Amino acid sequence: MTPAQGTPVCFDFAGNVLAAPPGLQTLVSTNLTGGDTLYSPPLTITAANGHVASYFPFWSHAGANNASTTYCWDWTTAAPCTGFGSPGGVLNGPPSVNGGNTRPYGYAFDGQCLYGLGDAAFLFSFDPGTGAAPCLRTTAITVLNAPAFYCDGQTGHVRSYGTVGLGAIDPTTVNFAESSATVEDSGGTVLGTFPFDPTTRTADISSVPISVSPITVLTHIALVNTSSFTPTNQPQVIVTFAGDNPQVCFETTVATTCSVTSVADQADITLGTAAPVSSNTVTLQVTPGSACTSALTVLKQVCLSDDAADCGKGGSGPWGKKTILQREDDGSECDHHGCNDHGHKLCDRKTCIAHWRITVTNTGGVDITGITLDDRKEPSCVAAAGTFDLAAGQATECFCSSRVTKDTTNTVTASFVPPNSPPGTPPVMTAPSSATAKCPPPCHHDECHNHHRQAADDQQSGNDNAHGTHAPATGVITTAAWHTPAAPPARPAL
Repeated sequence: MTPAQGTPVCFDFAGNVLAAPPGLQTLVSTNLTGGDTLYSPPLTITAANGHVASYFPFWSHAGANNASTTYCWDWTTAAPCTGFGSPGGVLNGPPSVNGGNTRPYGYAFDGQCLYGLGDAAFLFSFDPGTGAAPCLRTTAITVLNAPAFYCDGQTGHVRSYGTVGLGAIDPTTVNFAESSATVEDSGGTVLGTFPFDPTTRTADISSVPISVSPITVLTHIALVNTSSFTPTNQPQVIVTFAGDNPQVCFETTVATTCSVTSVADQADITLGTAAPVSSNTVTLQVTPGSACTSALTVLKQVCLSDDAADCGKGGSGPWGKKTILQREDDGSECDHHGCNDHGHKLCDRKTCIAHWRITVTNTGGVDITGITLDDRKEPSCVAAAGTFDLAAGQATECFCSSRVTKDTTNTVTASFVPPNSPPGTPPVMTAPSSATAKCPPPCHHDECHNHHRQAADDQQSGNDNAHGTHAPATGVITTAAWHTPAAPPARPAL
């Protein structure tokens, strides 16, 4: 098939001849000159306005500048491309490239600009919408994940997507009619291409479902010139959504030292050249872990030995929770009926002496200072201990004694203010600990003789109740016994 000069011939994908659109025939035949040659099939693209357009590169060996010409046909409107070249649909040159002598072989498209290379050995670009060269189109890629602006774990914060706009740019340097925004999902599926409104200078993307997130916005910007792009100014793309105020979330790692008892935070934000805005201060108390918890135990015991030398600091004790004491001799004279072989009374002793030991142990993980005791029945124990400190794991002992006339249970507690407590924190008190000292009642005169005889019988039978030994214990009760000699000879009758 040899068509007449200047006659476009179209084919379908099966190779069948199709009738060319009449408007395309007119566009080519009206502007074609003798000797013009099409060296490459036309390039067909989807332009920024969403129209499908084809670009036909021609050049000729004859004529000025070798008649380098590009024809643009808009298949969507079935007409020459509006606004492309002059007259509509025809671009000569372009004249800014080698004086218009480009002699193009064909074109390539990067999604924004057309690039040509021809027999004149010039690589050039031009705007597919206007034909302006060089092509001043650029694409900015923005990923928006609106739910990520919230961190409280709740849903419903985002209500809709908003607009795509430009910032830090002179609007007179932008051809908004040729600019658009394409929205894709995370998989690259195009959700729509939205033109810029020259009046609002924004592209409305509110029709994109908010359930799709994140989205990628490819903002295709057609520039009139690049005067807004300078070393000190970089234009921005602004993608908005409608929703609640954003939340800024971050994490603070608390130091492992036990002295850290709270964390306080306050933030500042600066928007552009505006003065910083400060937030309120939030303070959170840090609950101490087991390694930073303070704990004291207190143990009250009574000496089970009859020998006072066993019952002081460094003494061998033993110590327990209960004991039966011996009454102490008041030192007065007595006759042989109520006295031992040392001339001391056996039955009329008036008081007992109890020897106490208090053990305080720091069982926690931190040092404790300012520890005091509370022993209401025996203030001497409180005075003996005073105010003291204990390192973690350390223990101390306090010794004191008291004269008692009856069975006495003595209870003690320890108090302290937990380390690293805020000012005004009241002291805490340990669980109480008690010990009991039993002081037997004085015996009558005839009971003294019974004790006297029994002691003599024991000595004659070989039972050794040496002074300072203990009778067998039952449970935690230990009975102290004392040595009783044989009875003296009876007085002669008068």
